[in-house]
Amino acid sequence: MILSVVIATLGRNEIERLLDSLEGQNFQDKFEVIIVGEEESLRFKNFSFKVKYLKRLKSGAAAARNAGVENSQGEFILFLDDDLIAEENLFAEHLNFLKDKAVSGVLGDIKNENSSGGIFTDFLIERDLQNSYQGIDAQDVSYDYFYTGNISLRKKVFLASGGFDEDFNVYGYEDLELGYRLNKLGFKIKYNPQAKGTHLLKREFISFCKRKIMLGESAVIFAKKHPELKKEFSLHPPKLKERILINPLTERYFFKKIKLMEEEKDKQKLFPLYEMMLNYYYWQGVKKGLKCL
Repeated sequence: MILSVVIATLGRNEIERLLDSLEGQNFQDKFEVIIVGEEESLRFKNFSFKVKYLKRLKSGAAAARNAGVENSQGEFILFLDDDLIAEENLFAEHLNFLKDKAVSGVLGDIKNENSSGGIFTDFLIERDLQNSYQGIDAQDVSYDYFYTGNISLRKKVFLASGGFDEDFNVYGYEDLELGYRLNKLGFKIKYNPQAKGTHLLKREFISFCKRKIMLGESAVIFAKKHPELKKEFSLHPPKLKERILINPLTERYFFKKIKLMEEEKDKQKLFPLYEMMLNYYYWQGVKKGLKCL
């Protein structure tokens, strides 16, 4: 067994579409797929490769991915998002770079497509807020590009790092925090734009606001563990203008305003408002996290 694919899922319907894309891989070696989810079990049609399903015992993607690696048999671990579609050479391109023993891991490429047609998903894609590769050093990938939607590591490197930190038990930053520790340990991760996957995004504004609260909580955990990075996570109140405009008394008003603007599809007015609201909820998460310290 050379490759173990680890997928953490919340039970999204798209996962079988990902498995279909893995069936079509141009890859001669054996591989296994380990899915860690919240259900007791998930039923899939028969595939030519081995699929192992594990029930998630702890909350958070960090614990789920750690459990997947713990139950893996491969020399290399490939983490994929459950709503990704892998291009046929994705496995081969990861392993092509990992032939170089100086390379500890490989970041693949993710192309984002709007699968819902919703304007909020357009906002995320057009503002490059999902898996941005701008400014990346392809020869030595920095921690802030450590996207577990499409990234591979040598298993021994993952184990040497201690794996994902399970203190991150809500959404956000468990992946970047592992990347930061790998950077500090001197492990080199390269970016291979030919290891391609398509991310079929379907995001709703209200649920994403809840995600931003969790992200703010996780930012506090990250900053506590690595104080030298505190400035990177904006652990400070929003701008005065935003605090005056958006507060607990005006939230409902702005939600109604956004709903009307979404019907009109006025991006010029809507996108700045999305941004302000998301900043507001991120700060709510930060405040919540700081209270728990």
